[in-house]
Amino acid sequence: MIAWFARNSVAANLLMFAIVVGGFLSVTRFVTFEVFPPSDPEVVTVQVPLRGATPEDVELGIAVRVEESLADLEG
Repeated sequence: MIAWFARNSVAANLLMFAIVVGGFLSVTRFVTFEVFPPSDPEVVTVQVPLRGATPEDVELGIAVRVEESLADLEG
């Protein structure tokens, strides 16, 4: 088959063109492109790094303040 395509360059080029056009059409029709996909997160993770702090410093300095600021939110 490779030898036949080597002798018939027009057929090889037509086959290549058909494959490229078919790939382009399948991508444009069946693949959806979204910049921001829809999501409804049920869990929110908050990370506040504080290097070199003791657990007590993190609890008093960060965790309590974050919990107080989130206390007014529903859910």
